[in-house]
Amino acid sequence: MRIAAVVAVAALLAGCTATKLDVTNMSAADLTSSPEFMSIYPTVPDGVKVIGPVASNICQIKKSDHAPSNEDAIKALKVQAAQKGATALAQVTFGRTPTPTPNCVSSAYARGIAYVHN
Repeated sequence: MRIAAVVAVAALLAGCTATKLDVTNMSAADLTSSPEFMSIYPTVPDGVKVIGPVASNICQIKKSDHAPSNEDAIKALKVQAAQKGATALAQVTFGRTPTPTPNCVSSAYARGIAYVHN
């Protein structure tokens, strides 16, 4: 009897830890606060609502500031796309600009096409 109770509790707890987040149905508002769940695809699929090109550029103003990474630029790109109503991105390119400019010690950028995934 005691073993059955332990097994039942273990099964219940295992079910709780296996909860799956359905990211395919997240809204643009959800993705604005959780941009890590926005999907990136190689090309824009046929039949979707295209929002258009989006871009992010993150600047390191002082040497003591955090140097922006490619991941920082992609996250900013996803937030910008979601704020425009997108739920997915395609044709994303990204990189770093290591050469200082008059306003930035270094910078990272990302570009892509925002659209609403069906």
